[in-house]
Amino acid sequence: MRLPSLLLLVLLSAGCGRGTIDLAGKKAELDPDAGPGAGGATASPKRDGGTECATNDDCKAPTGVCAGGRCVVCTNDDHCAALGLARLAPHCDTTAHRCVRCLADDDCGYPLPVCDQAQGACVQCGTGADCASYYNSTVCSNHMCVCASDTDCINGAVCESAEHHCEFHN
Repeated sequence: MRLPSLLLLVLLSAGCGRGTIDLAGKKAELDPDAGPGAGGATASPKRDGGTECATNDDCKAPTGVCAGGRCVVCTNDDHCAALGLARLAPHCDTTAHRCVRCLADDDCGYPLPVCDQAQGACVQCGTGADCASYYNSTVCSNHMCVCASDTDCINGAVCESAEHHCEFHN
């Protein structure tokens, strides 16, 4: 029954202000100003959600990489692969430090040949011009090639009005 009393001591100590506790030979600084979720440990959360760090050892997955004094998800593609994201989000957006599906159109292919860089996702289109190559349409709406009438289609395709996409009829 020593564990529950130790846990109670830790919880009570955390609410009393600054201090140091020693658990199994490891010291943890209690800092009530560190904010919720920090557990009063020395690695305190910043307002942007990252945790302060000096080395990768200060960080835990999924934000297991220390960059610029902050724990982040990635700084290169290898970090995304290590998280098991090699198929779904293989690229590291080094500005936002997040794993994404694409950084450029070359990372995408049919049926989603265009990279929406803001979201890091492959989509059908960014502009109407993107629709001509694969979808015989001239209209891009919400990253999808669509049509409202036959005039939105090219190369002899007709607008399938029920599904709003251009297609060929025999």
